[in-house]
Amino acid sequence: MPQVAAVPHEDAGHSDVERRAVIADWLAAVFLRPLSMEFIGSLDTGADAAMLDLLDGDDAFRPGVASMRAALASGGAHADLERRLATEFTLLFAGAGGPNTVPPYASAYLSERGSLFQEATGEMDALLRRHDLAVGDALREPADHLSIELAMLAHLRRMGPRGEADASRLRVHLLAWTPAFSRRCADLDRTGFYAGAALLLDALLADEPADHAPIRIIDPTLCKT
Repeated sequence: MPQVAAVPHEDAGHSDVERRAVIADWLAAVFLRPLSMEFIGSLDTGADAAMLDLLDGDDAFRPGVASMRAALASGGAHADLERRLATEFTLLFAGAGGPNTVPPYASAYLSERGSLFQEATGEMDALLRRHDLAVGDALREPADHLSIELAMLAHLRRMGPRGEADASRLRVHLLAWTPAFSRRCADLDRTGFYAGAALLLDALLADEPADHAPIRIIDPTLCKT
């Protein structure tokens, strides 16, 4: 399961690489499962509110932050907001929305028929194995889930030069399918929260360095074996 690092302060000397890794980890947590009451409370006054403040200081991320904050402000009490966002998450990402589902899996966008557990899943599994990683049994998601790929991107970036090639390839892979994912979020999310998170995803990947040729990518995950 994606683990979220501490929010880096702009004056703390954190590298740009670490900043992007922290944001990738944070988005992985947002898209992984319905938000807990604790997470929602933190978005109001805790570390996750600080993350939104940090992102709001960057013009590229500001529209996504505004959309998420508007959704949070219109949700009422934390318990009501938790239920509302959980319902929306289930409709969008867990298949309950039928034709209005937004699959968070690369295979759904990259395979010929939009099927799951296709080549992208196998490639991601292979990348994880190469770095001695695997999807944990408790997660119960294929390796090409968006949250797993984002968590792996963060992991590879933190590896420094040893992870650069795979990180750049993974970014190219994410750019091959996440724009369609983000458009569906914008069209179908009734709360604006996940549409805003998708805008942050777009901005993050646009901000990622593209220092390698677009080689066909292998997908990554987070949980260690």
